[in-house]
Amino acid sequence: MRKKTRLGVAVGGLVLAFAAVAVASPGLVQVADIKLTTSKPGKSTGVSAVLSHTDPGAQPPGNIPASVQFVIKLPAGTRTDTRAAPQCNLTETEISNNECPANTVVGKGSVKANVVYGPQGPIEQDIPGTATAYNRRGALALRVVTDATPTAPSQTVPIITPLSKKGVLTVNVPQLHPGGAQSKVILTEVRLTINKKSKTVGTGRKRKKIYLIRSPKTCNGTWTTNTHDEYDDGDSRDVQATQPCQRPRRR
Repeated sequence: MRKKTRLGVAVGGLVLAFAAVAVASPGLVQVADIKLTTSKPGKSTGVSAVLSHTDPGAQPPGNIPASVQFVIKLPAGTRTDTRAAPQCNLTETEISNNECPANTVVGKGSVKANVVYGPQGPIEQDIPGTATAYNRRGALALRVVTDATPTAPSQTVPIITPLSKKGVLTVNVPQLHPGGAQSKVILTEVRLTINKKSKTVGTGRKRKKIYLIRSPKTCNGTWTTNTHDEYDDGDSRDVQATQPCQRPRRR
């Protein structure tokens, strides 16, 4: 089901003024397969994420709406604490220049992108790239690098994504125009694994272990992650990913 929000309309209108905006066909498919890497309650966990959107009905092929924002809500009861790992609190320019220390890396993955040079093309599809996630104070920082092609230079995109203590990750996707106002880069797929991280803090009776991401302490059989995606044409999609979890043993 398609629905419009004030945010989607506002962002879509802004991008329309500067880029070649595609309008989603009824066949647009949004995938958001996001799960915790543990099924045990109250444990340190990582996150496995696959996000993509395709539109077989797009004309011309590959000219699909671009994501401008997606919000990921990890299962209710998930808690995060970015103090649990070394942090990279550098500027976006420094992140883009690959200046974050290696020990701040908390995840890696891959991306694919389309580059549209105008309303009717030409269009380059499925340009591969890499994604690196760094820990940051109250956030994660992503460094996305696409491969160069014969007609498109490599693109390096830093994205600072706020991460709430309740496991809500907000990703505002930069809108790039590598070939002028009528061009754009469409991030069509992201595959990313965030590793589990923990740290012991305090001394004596105050000594405790904190986790970058901790799974919910309760389980009724399943956990659900919700993802909301906004596109540059004002459209939006909501997707749920459900995974089994282990019920605590009765004593």
